[in-house]
Amino acid sequence: MTADRRCYQCGYALRGLATTGRCPECGADYDPGNRQLEPWPPPLTVCVRIGWPLIGLAFCVGVIPFGGDGDFFIFPGYAFLLAAPINGYFQVRSMLKRHMPERRRTTGFVAFLRGLGTLVCVLAALLFLLPLILLGTCLVFGFPNF
Repeated sequence: MTADRRCYQCGYALRGLATTGRCPECGADYDPGNRQLEPWPPPLTVCVRIGWPLIGLAFCVGVIPFGGDGDFFIFPGYAFLLAAPINGYFQVRSMLKRHMPERRRTTGFVAFLRGLGTLVCVLAALLFLLPLILLGTCLVFGFPNF
């Protein structure tokens, strides 16, 4: 693991340097006790971490044509659909924090994409939670007569 050490502030490879010292690129202190960046996970790991709600949704939708009760799989399918953007947001946030230097993830295009991802996540949550709130309100107060 020592061969893969990188500076947390700038991402500079610390391979071949002493175990404690200052980063030659940005001057930040580093030692084995300080937080350091990890190497990026393999693509399959990233796909599983981000895509597990979509796998669950595919199961819920795919089981209906094979004799599954459609009504039984509506709520789990709805939950997986809601979980997809929320899980994606938190997984990407976690991976960026562990694998990308702070300077790169808080400025420029990556920061723009992070803000866009937050907006999409909030809009998706509102889009999927609004019908549940309306249904709950109708169940508590009764359905309106039109």
